[in-house]
Amino acid sequence: MRYRKEFVRALFFLFLLACLLTGLAGTVRVPVRAAPAVQATTPPTLQVIISEIAWGGTIASPSTDEWIELYNPGPSDVNLDQWLLVSGGASPSINITLNNYLLHVGEYYLLERQNDGVISTITADQVYVGPGNLLNDGGDTLYLYAPNGADYDLVDVVNSDGGPWPAGRSDGYGSMERYGVYEDNDYIWVTNPNPDPALNEDFRNNLIYGTPKNQNWAETITPITTTTIVSDSPDPSTTNTVVNIAVSVKGGPTDPTGTVNITGADTNCTITLNNGDSGVGNCNVSFTTNGTKTLTATYSGDPNHSPSSDTESHDVVPPITTTTTITSITPDPAFVGEPVKVSVSVVANSGSLKPTGTVSIAGANTNCDITLSNGVGSCNVNFTSVGNKTLEATYNGSGAFVTSKDSENIDALHKSTTTITSDAPDPSQINQQVSVNVQVTGVSGLNPTGTVDITGANSNCSITLSNGAGSCSVNFSFSGTKTLKATYTGDNNYFGSSDTETHIVSFVFRTATPRPQPPPPLVAINEFVPRPGTDWNSDGVVDVGDEYIELLNHGVVDVNLSGYRLDDEANIGSSPYPLPSRILKPGERIVFYGKETGLLLSDGGDGVRLLKPNGQLMDAYNYSVVQFPDQSFCRLPDNGGADDWNTNCYPTPGLKNSLSGTSLRPPTETDVDKPLCPIADTLPEDFVVAECSPVGNNIWNRYYWDRFGWFGERVIENWNGRWEVFFD
Repeated sequence: MRYRKEFVRALFFLFLLACLLTGLAGTVRVPVRAAPAVQATTPPTLQVIISEIAWGGTIASPSTDEWIELYNPGPSDVNLDQWLLVSGGASPSINITLNNYLLHVGEYYLLERQNDGVISTITADQVYVGPGNLLNDGGDTLYLYAPNGADYDLVDVVNSDGGPWPAGRSDGYGSMERYGVYEDNDYIWVTNPNPDPALNEDFRNNLIYGTPKNQNWAETITPITTTTIVSDSPDPSTTNTVVNIAVSVKGGPTDPTGTVNITGADTNCTITLNNGDSGVGNCNVSFTTNGTKTLTATYSGDPNHSPSSDTESHDVVPPITTTTTITSITPDPAFVGEPVKVSVSVVANSGSLKPTGTVSIAGANTNCDITLSNGVGSCNVNFTSVGNKTLEATYNGSGAFVTSKDSENIDALHKSTTTITSDAPDPSQINQQVSVNVQVTGVSGLNPTGTVDITGANSNCSITLSNGAGSCSVNFSFSGTKTLKATYTGDNNYFGSSDTETHIVSFVFRTATPRPQPPPPLVAINEFVPRPGTDWNSDGVVDVGDEYIELLNHGVVDVNLSGYRLDDEANIGSSPYPLPSRILKPGERIVFYGKETGLLLSDGGDGVRLLKPNGQLMDAYNYSVVQFPDQSFCRLPDNGGADDWNTNCYPTPGLKNSLSGTSLRPPTETDVDKPLCPIADTLPEDFVVAECSPVGNNIWNRYYWDRFGWFGERVIENWNGRWEVFFD
């Protein structure tokens, strides 16, 4: 990859200017500049390599006295002028521009941090300082760039994975040395544990655990390898079961070759590693006895890789029976043409080990296999037709685990789609019929059948589908925003589905129609006789007790007389009479006699009143002087009319009012009068005693006066007044 020189040089001059302004220019030997971006696809040229890094410093100063060594492996000399040595990241910890130096083939280039005394016995080729320029003990990635015209090329990279340093120590007791000229990987780096007293010392005369400006100690050894048994499957196994042993051998700059011998089984095996195998391989062993075994993988090594080995514990057990269970099928019922997830569990019937291996799912049109993880797993099947299906899960067994199976039935149906196509009228009014139309669709050429239930109203309904559609009516008792739901129940070919629709019920403001008032109770005074001449109450005596008042219900509703009162003229005369609790039906009459009421109606004129329970006047009539006994005051017709009073009615207590009759007659001008003394009740008691039988002389009789004369008194000639008037 290439980067513009102008950009790098601009940063360099800006840095120098800053150093001059702060008085540091005299001690600065290396400018700091931004690191070019690195593309992982760009291979390094390796014309110069980073051969040794003391990222852990020296024993005298492990935290600061770091040093870095470059090496020219050839084939030609290289001028390092304007080369860049930088670390990765947005804020690189190392950012060094190399000096103008011709590095010959086979020559080393030593960079010391802070001063030339980091390694006291060797002169540094370049000293780097500056803000930071300190390697990260936790790991860094170092890049070496060479200018190429206006750009930069990647020459080398160290610790390209960005993880911890692959070798070296943080206490100064071991530098990180490179083995050979190979592209970076963790296996080409080793820690130098052997200081050479004849070579180098730090500024405090401690030995240097490294080989600055000398051949790397790593070049004198065979690269160390690491052998690992990656897997032994199945584990546990049973006797005479094939167990596959997978091995990995890592170390050195190239692929390990040679053989790996697997021992510890009753039938062992050997793996042959070839160049290009990346140090991995596998072979099969078996056991004839039960128990815990120890498998050993022994790598033989090759000229470039040291031998190494690894061990692994392996259990050989008697066969373990298992139980396979289909734990779920989702969805259930299944939809034709859509994935159906089948989940299974396989458990061992003894011990605590989890079965491994595979479970085969059969019974669908497209089946699947499950690889168990911790004894469970799932996969998807598919159906292409409807009907009741039987899915079978077969555990194929693995190692010590014996095969087992389970089955479950499931219905495969087509998926349906329910749509409320209309709800009219919308908005509707309270108690208005709303027609709900529904369409249920499925696959082409096969109409859904069955019913669709409409809910969400106060009066719901159900639709029987015809050609996948239908309608019914609902209504609502209250206003507001409602949610209608159409639920298709499904049939033998289709799974149910539903749809919802918002519906508005409006509140209609109406002018209230006045409710007719209930008919009022109408009770009236229908007839009364204030001066009786007949024993109307049938008690054997004709007296004021025979005075009567007749009431009539001339309305259309029953009237309870409780609380009503009868009275004569207001505030004088008799006390009001409270009527008894008696239901008076429409058109019915009732008569109250003076003997019962205690009301004394004056013959000289008085009033008759009917009072309501609240004390208000219900009905009344005022009369003047009564002209003759049994003079009846009545309404004609007797319907309770306000102005239909007649003053000369025929007495008909409890009967329909009339002006004539047969059993009684009013007085006449003849001498044929009824044998009674109907003297006015307005006269003092002395008049009654004197004039009425048995001791009186009946002087009230006109015939008496006309026949015998007045004994010095004169009669006023007949006149048209109601009463005869005498004077003496």
